[in-house]
Amino acid sequence: MNRFLKSAAFPILIVILLVFVAQRLVVSDENKAPPPTFPQLVSDIQSGDVARATIKTESNEVSATLK
Repeated sequence: MNRFLKSAAFPILIVILLVFVAQRLVVSDENKAPPPTFPQLVSDIQSGDVARATIKTESNEVSATLK
C-alpha cells in the first residue's frame, strides 16, 4: 500500500475522483427547474391549475401542488 501512495497512480486517482464529484454537483444543479415566481403562482391558481396551496407564515413559504 505504501508503494501505491508514492506512485503516480495515487494522485491521478484522486484527480479522477474530484472531477467525478464536481461533475455530479454541476449536472444535478442544471437539471433543476427554478421555482415559479409569486405572480406565476397566482396566475396558475386563477386559471385552475393548482390542486392545493399551503402558506407557511412562520417561514414565509408557499407550496403548491399542480393538477
